[in-house]
Amino acid sequence: MKSPPESVFPVTEARTREKVTLLVWDLPVRVFHWGLVLLLLVSCTTGQDGGIDEMTWHLRAGLAILALLLARIAWGLIGSQSARFVAFVRGPRAAWDDAHALLRRRAVPHAGHPPLGGWMVMALLVSLLVQCVTGLFATDSVMTEGPLFPWVSLATSEWLTTIHRWNVNVLLTLAAIHVGAVAYHRLALGSDLLSGMFTGRRRLPADTPAPRLRNHRARGGLTRRGCGAGRAACALRAHRLSRRAGRPAAALRPQLGLPRRFAEGAAAEPPRPVARGYLARKLS
Repeated sequence: MKSPPESVFPVTEARTREKVTLLVWDLPVRVFHWGLVLLLLVSCTTGQDGGIDEMTWHLRAGLAILALLLARIAWGLIGSQSARFVAFVRGPRAAWDDAHALLRRRAVPHAGHPPLGGWMVMALLVSLLVQCVTGLFATDSVMTEGPLFPWVSLATSEWLTTIHRWNVNVLLTLAAIHVGAVAYHRLALGSDLLSGMFTGRRRLPADTPAPRLRNHRARGGLTRRGCGAGRAACALRAHRLSRRAGRPAAALRPQLGLPRRFAEGAAAEPPRPVARGYLARKLS
């Protein structure tokens, strides 16, 4: 068998490498994920029961899911780096290489969705959109009609209702594959994806680049981009800790709880002009 190129599998010892905790998922992504899980449970339960009250809640859950989907699509265009479609939707070749790596337990860690996971996200979004849109025009020919049922003919509504019912099977199959993939990552690769969707943080190799998140503030109240006062406090803290430990400031980045460029810049770069006098007095 021909061995894969090194560019496909640059990391083969991900479990044994030094790891750090990175903030990968922002709050909007996590709210969408768990809100969608809850609403899908409500929608599936009420849709199976079929009573008058149950179908009322089924319609409400469907409209809420549609609102979440529209918000997620917007966030996938203008949101954080890990949430944007351009960050995780790759070509078929990348998805195939990622699947091959997963089967060989040599998957490259990603601060976000891997190529194969990106295609799964898109498949779920498309299936959910089909389910919501067809539900707007659906009818059970007895007592329940979608809010846009009057806009189409009865034949069109029945056709969309058939798609609505069949697409449930597609959606549940995709959801089962998704859950199975999360379990495989945990059991076979030692990668905990589930807790990351609660906390937003994941343990990843130290050389994994952290995604840029919108409106996120790093620990200690410092912005990730930093300002004059923030860089001054960071430089002072790095200087004190490195002097006590006898180690370079860059080596103490996990203890500092700051991005790599802050710890490295604290010792290598001069602070902003607004903080230069302050640092000169403190470090003298």
